[in-house]
Amino acid sequence: MSSVHPEVQKAMDFADQVSERLMASLDEMRTYTAERLSEDREIAVKVDMNGELVDLWLKPGVLDRKSAAAIAKEISRLVAATNEDAAAAVARLYQETTADEPAADVDEAS
Repeated sequence: MSSVHPEVQKAMDFADQVSERLMASLDEMRTYTAERLSEDREIAVKVDMNGELVDLWLKPGVLDRKSAAAIAKEISRLVAATNEDAAAAVARLYQETTADEPAADVDEAS
């Protein structure tokens, strides 16, 4: 039976903790969505962490009240603004995950 040096075990445990935290953060980032509603509450968009449109909602009758060009312009504006929200949220999650990461306290001279 082989035994692992205590300092090596400590470093391995630390690596496992960091890996688990990173995987949890990645899962949170992958499932993140941001939403935005137009000021007139007639158009809503939802984007994922990559800023890709994943859902679009148009209030019934909006196509009768607004031109297609106006709707397209508003959708583009909402998606761009929501992309900024998503990018900021993902950056915040990344910073929270990597900030103040305590280094493994391993003696170099053993």
